[in-house]
Amino acid sequence: MQLEVTEILKEALGKYRTARKAYVELGPASCTAKAHRLSHDYQSALEVLAYQVLLEAELQGIKV
Repeated sequence: MQLEVTEILKEALGKYRTARKAYVELGPASCTAKAHRLSHDYQSALEVLAYQVLLEAELQGIKV
């Protein structure tokens, strides 16, 4: 089975990509507050993406 990529899933993936890019670009000289914020944003985006994938799979009748 394949998961259909819906607009909501595309949006979650886009937010994840943006957060991941910012997180990966952190350098050793980055401000601690900024690093914590970007780390939190990245983790939150990843959790939302995972939840959205599970929800879409369920809605599409795919057992996970």
